[in-house]
Amino acid sequence: MDSNNPYEIVDEDDEGLDWEAVARAADAACQM
Repeated sequence: MDSNNPYEIVDEDDEGLDWEAVARAADAACQM
């Protein structure tokens, strides 16, 4: 993950998407 895009946390396997990590990253991005 080389950018600050929170959506780049997406796993290469869609089924393995860590929604908690995405939610935390999105929340953190909103706090900036």
